[in-house]
Amino acid sequence: MRRSIAPMLSALALCCLASAVRADYQVVYDQGPSTGLESGAFHSITGGENFSDSFQFNADTTVNGLNYFTNIDLSTRAGDGDFRVRFASDPSLPGPVGSITGTQGYTSFESIGHGLYRMHFEVGAITFIAGQKWFAGVSGNGFDAGALGIESPGDGQMAQFSGDTFQGMQPVGDLMFQLTVGPIPEPGSATLFAGGALVLALVVARRRRSAVPARASLSPTDER
Repeated sequence: MRRSIAPMLSALALCCLASAVRADYQVVYDQGPSTGLESGAFHSITGGENFSDSFQFNADTTVNGLNYFTNIDLSTRAGDGDFRVRFASDPSLPGPVGSITGTQGYTSFESIGHGLYRMHFEVGAITFIAGQKWFAGVSGNGFDAGALGIESPGDGQMAQFSGDTFQGMQPVGDLMFQLTVGPIPEPGSATLFAGGALVLALVVARRRRSAVPARASLSPTDER
C-alpha cells in the first residue's frame, strides 16, 4: 500500500509551508501541509493503486480549483492528459457513476520546501451542498503521482482504489490536499468537467425522484 514512508516533518517546518500560498485563489477547504504531520507516502496511479479522501462544507460552497501535494518532482508532467482529477459522491459507486472526472494537466507546479511540491488544478466551477460528503483524489495516468497522507485534520482514513474499484477505507491518515476558489478557469479545463457534472446531476435527480436521500448534489456554474 505504502510507496515509501516519508520523513516526518516537524511542526515548525509545516507551519512555515503555510506562507507559500498563491494570491490568485482562496483556499476554502484545507488539508494542506500546515494542518498536521505527514503520515506517509502512497501510490497514486489511475490504473493501479490510488486514493481519495472525504470532505464536506458547513455552507454551500463553490470550488473551481484543487491543490495536490506530493514529494515527487513532477515538473515535467504538465501535459493535458497527464493527470486524473476526480470528485465522487460515493467511492463505492462503479466508474463514472456519481462522479465528476477530468483528465488534464496542472496549471502550476512549485516547490514549497522540505521536499514537498504543490500542483494546482483548475476545474469547472462546482457548488457543493452544505453537509453532504464528497471524495476528492488526483492520480497519474500511467505514472505515480505520489499521494501524501497527513495526520489529524480529518477522520484519519482514505478511500483506497485499484483502478476504479473501491477497496475500502484505510486508516492511514488523511489525503494532503486543498480545495480553492478563484478566477474562472480557462474554457478547456472547465469543459473537461462539464460532462461529468451533467451525469451526476441526472444521478442526483433520479435518487430524489425515488425518495432516497441524495448523498451529494452539485450545481455546475460554468458549462462552457
